[in-house]
Amino acid sequence: MEPRHPDPFLEQFTDPVERLLLTGAASSVADAEEIVLNTSLDAVVELLRTPLSDDELGRHPLLALYRTRGSRPREDDLL
Repeated sequence: MEPRHPDPFLEQFTDPVERLLLTGAASSVADAEEIVLNTSLDAVVELLRTPLSDDELGRHPLLALYRTRGSRPREDDLL
């Protein structure tokens, strides 16, 4: 099988959630976020090993996604 050539249109999107949606790998934002969270643990560990401050880590998009999406099931259980 021939290697896939990068799609110039998709290259402009660096957000992994957007890319999953645009490529059809996810059918909804929730699905795309779940895929990103399920596949990003190694990236999170690497981020935590960097010299970034707590504030800088808190502003990182991946960790922000964990904060906002990762706590939803527990919050929903409280209702």
